[in-house]
Amino acid sequence: MKKIIQTLCALLLVLQAGCEPDPNPEPTPVDVPDVTEDTTDIMDTTDTSVIVTGCGSGPSCPADLICDEARGQCVGCVEDGDCSKGVCHPVEQVCVTCYEDADCTSGRCHPLAAICVQCLEDDDCIEGVCDGQSLMCIGCLEDADCESGICNTVTRSCVGCASDDSCADDDPCTKDACEGGECTYTTLPDGESCDDEDPCTIEETCVVGVCSAYLTAPDCCEPVTCDGNHTLTDTDGDGCDDACAQNECFEDDVCDKAGYCFFTPGACSDVKGLCVKTPNGCKEQEAPVCGCDGVTYGSACLAAMDKVSVAYEAPCEV
Repeated sequence: MKKIIQTLCALLLVLQAGCEPDPNPEPTPVDVPDVTEDTTDIMDTTDTSVIVTGCGSGPSCPADLICDEARGQCVGCVEDGDCSKGVCHPVEQVCVTCYEDADCTSGRCHPLAAICVQCLEDDDCIEGVCDGQSLMCIGCLEDADCESGICNTVTRSCVGCASDDSCADDDPCTKDACEGGECTYTTLPDGESCDDEDPCTIEETCVVGVCSAYLTAPDCCEPVTCDGNHTLTDTDGDGCDDACAQNECFEDDVCDKAGYCFFTPGACSDVKGLCVKTPNGCKEQEAPVCGCDGVTYGSACLAAMDKVSVAYEAPCEV
């Protein structure tokens, strides 16, 4: 009614009837534009796409809208920070889940719905095909999608096989084969060579259907250091030297410079001796011994300091 009166007053002004228009007319309502062409139902509706003109110089923006001062309009957002979640659509200026693929932690950004989906085309799927309705990767939609040529349309997965490769189960101790459109798996006999794909194991064989290894690759062995009187040895047979064994000898030459070839008393090279470290000093009381070199020493320790083993415990007979 009020709008009709305003219109009549405007006509009366033309006729100089002295009637003046309302100085504060109510704003004309605006329609809400469709941002994504029939896809607004799956966009982030926590923010509105209503655009109201005149902000900055006119009335403030309604709730849930902010003022785009550059355009002088109330919009849903101006930048990503204006959105509680998602991003700000740079064209429509409303908050959406995504605008480009980079906004999605995985998958693709739907160009119209502005939401993240698993796939938009078959190439987006590592395996299988892209379902055009759910926009998710599935095994198959039709027989042509399967190597075997058979698609179970209920489970949307390929059934059967077309080659031995399609039956691979990653078990190194089974023989995988496609026979009559069905995969068969035969356990390899014990002792058959296999590969467990562990770089630290070598010479693996199947044992009761399990790929086992008892040897360790040299590069994976823990380092062990021995002095010149000892030799590295593998005590558990796993391919890695894990201990130091005393060198056997008949002469001092095979021992460390700081060692000598020690024989048990009375042996004097009749049997193999062992390389031992030469003592630096002696504290024992004098107990004369006869060295294997025929010289009398004040003690077995003093003989050892000269790298001489003991022939017997007594002065040498003249």
